[in-house]
Amino acid sequence: MIYNRLKVSAVTIEIIERWAKNVGINVSQRQLYRDLDLINGLLQKNEHLKVTQSEKNRKTWKIEFNESVSEKVSDEFINSFYLLRNFTPLNILSARSEDIDLIEAAFYKQNSKSKFEYNSNAHQLEIRSSKFQEEPYSAHFNDVLNKCIWAVQNQRKIKILKLVLDHSGMEERFYENEHLLLPMQILYHRGCVYMAAIEDEIDRLIILSIVQLKEFVTTNDMFDHSAYVHITQEQMDRRFGISENLDAQIYQIELEFSRAAGEYISSHFWHPTANYEIKKCGNYIMTLTCGINRELISWICQFMSLVKVINPPELKKIILEQLHNTLDLYDNHQSPFQRSLIRPKG
Repeated sequence: MIYNRLKVSAVTIEIIERWAKNVGINVSQRQLYRDLDLINGLLQKNEHLKVTQSEKNRKTWKIEFNESVSEKVSDEFINSFYLLRNFTPLNILSARSEDIDLIEAAFYKQNSKSKFEYNSNAHQLEIRSSKFQEEPYSAHFNDVLNKCIWAVQNQRKIKILKLVLDHSGMEERFYENEHLLLPMQILYHRGCVYMAAIEDEIDRLIILSIVQLKEFVTTNDMFDHSAYVHITQEQMDRRFGISENLDAQIYQIELEFSRAAGEYISSHFWHPTANYEIKKCGNYIMTLTCGINRELISWICQFMSLVKVINPPELKKIILEQLHNTLDLYDNHQSPFQRSLIRPKG
């Protein structure tokens, strides 16, 4: 097994120890050193073992393949691959682990004569993702994702039979009926994977988390994907994030952030229309043109006293209502419960 592990990438003793633990092998470090020394006897004709030693006597083992390209790739090229691999979302990384391992093995075999041994710890131990707010893997997720990808690629309508949870702010009555959807995109957003679709006949954008799709069927009815690309993007741009808007109105939104919060906000992407101005006091004014939805409201509330809604009045009213509801929880010793959001025109 250690021999097969070396065919994927260069390893240090720390890397091989962690790998052994992850695959359920209980073995001492001394035994691992012995096993690594025996690798030469297992090599094929097109392979040879290369052992390097750093200034601090740290050894790195790697198998080089004779058919690897002779031109060595740069450290940045190698780092780019491991950044993509290690920053892959948790549920995708888990669902596609065997596929990703095959890709990594092929990448390493093609470029094994490059300097993998000099950055092996960084590639496998030190380039990490916190996985914060990411969905855990489930067999249901993988099965549904495969079906959704197939439906998008083959332009097949899908019929939603049963939904669970609420990830994207849909109206409650949407969950009560069956829906025929035209799947347009697979979306990754804030740790979750979604399917963006157009509801048949009414051209309404529907965005559902993959884990929400409890029961659905892929039909034999085809549709012209290209005919709905513009509609999908146009409706997407009307939203802040992916949540459904509370009404059909598009608002000129103006928010004032403290200096520190403004520096953070202005250095990230939030919406295609976002613009920023800096006041004399150092505070930031953020303007954007979109609808009001649950995602925008919760996003504003997370900044607490670091943000103030300037416009529109409808949004200011909703934020004040949310703040009053929060105070009521504490003042009246209430337990948290679901409240309906005020509709801007209500």
